[in-house]
Amino acid sequence: VSCSDFDSSGYTGSITRTGYYLNIYGNANFGTSFSSYIGTLRMYANTTTNTLTYPGSTVTPSNADIEFYGPLIWELGSNFVTTSGITLYTGTLDTKSFNMTANDFSYNNAAAATLKLNNSTITLTGTAEVWNLTTGVATNLTLDAGTSTIEMNGAGLQYVRMYGGGKTYNIIKFNRGASTN
Repeated sequence: VSCSDFDSSGYTGSITRTGYYLNIYGNANFGTSFSSYIGTLRMYANTTTNTLTYPGSTVTPSNADIEFYGPLIWELGSNFVTTSGITLYTGTLDTKSFNMTANDFSYNNAAAATLKLNNSTITLTGTAEVWNLTTGVATNLTLDAGTSTIEMNGAGLQYVRMYGGGKTYNIIKFNRGASTN
């Protein structure tokens, strides 16, 4: 399913598109009553600046992997929470100092991309490779860490890894509790 702009304000409930993509080619507003989306959200920035908004920190596309594609700019318009992963492929993802929570974050392309973290806190809740900017691929990624904080809070006794891609970061925290991994 594809659309220019997506606006679910006024909608109460969830959408299930298991095994399919929801391709959004413009602004996306998930409204205050939208509880979850199950599937993959592909965000294509085809106009100068596109805004992704979740007006309420508990509103989540809970089981949706989020993929960002350029060639232009995606900006957050509110805090962003998902229990799945976020992948930047191309274009620019600008947090605008809003916070992001996700299972993991990765850059997965050899094409040019920019990640602007500003003053955001990025909280990663997964295990294994929770921040993956593999060095060989990340050479085409520009990272502006700003005054951001990246926190890795994986649960249980599983390990967490950060592949930093040779980039410079502001603050990185590993909050593993009693884990020795």
